[in-house]
Amino acid sequence: MMKRLICILMSLAAMISFCACGEKPSDGLAEGSIDITADNLPKIVSDEHFGYIGSSLAAALLRAYSKEKVEGLTESVASSDEAYARLLNGECDIVIGYEPSEEASAELENGGISLQTVTVGYDALVFFASPSNGVTKLSPEQLTLIFGGSIKKWSELGGADIAVSAFSASSNSFENAWFKRSFPLETEAASVQNKLTGDDGVFTSSVDYDNRPGAIGCSLYSKTPQSGVGGKREMISVDGVLPSDETLKNGSYPYTKRLVIAARTSFEADSVTQLVFDWLQSTQGTEFLSRF
Repeated sequence: MMKRLICILMSLAAMISFCACGEKPSDGLAEGSIDITADNLPKIVSDEHFGYIGSSLAAALLRAYSKEKVEGLTESVASSDEAYARLLNGECDIVIGYEPSEEASAELENGGISLQTVTVGYDALVFFASPSNGVTKLSPEQLTLIFGGSIKKWSELGGADIAVSAFSASSNSFENAWFKRSFPLETEAASVQNKLTGDDGVFTSSVDYDNRPGAIGCSLYSKTPQSGVGGKREMISVDGVLPSDETLKNGSYPYTKRLVIAARTSFEADSVTQLVFDWLQSTQGTEFLSRF
């Protein structure tokens, strides 16, 4: 499942160690069936947030000893949907990113493309707030009213008699686009501040989100520290469900997306891409994916 940033770095270090052992991905890639080289490596395009998975996969398949060995063999693009557009246009074989949006799914279907996917992890839109607000549970309808500006005080929701101060992700960020798909607001509250994350995209309790009384923020689960860190903020449950590794995986928390490795279903059984996909679902491939 999706790990926090420090775990991602640890996973990447472990993956490099795995590759350095020179271990060939043989379970699922039958010995002698095909030798994967830089010349026949499937074209891998990743959402830029997950480029490290693409380079790690290439390194594992090529038994490279460092990321530098596969530099230039994989590509990262601005969004998952852009990666699926590359797949639709025949410009790549494998996509690594979030599962397709409704728009991307429709384009793939119209193009006669069906996908096979392997789940790598899960992510979600999450909401957190200042404990002084006195509200820890919200419904989707209430969240829409808060970020739409109709609810102006927490007392309207049974909380403290303080004004709502809403923070969302930067306007050009993926999480902001995801939020707008999930909460199609007619108007956005004038008080909403589109600055939540630092330049590296990781949530910080900086001046952008200063946890003032009345504050509520929205970000990605993968970028947000555990709730209650230092007692400064509370993770909000939506429809009575708190975001956690378990609730994202079992689907009980709303606004959840899978992180997947995807390819067309139309490859021949003995094609390199299909052999790679079969390997990803093997014991050794599953072990590889668990590192992320």
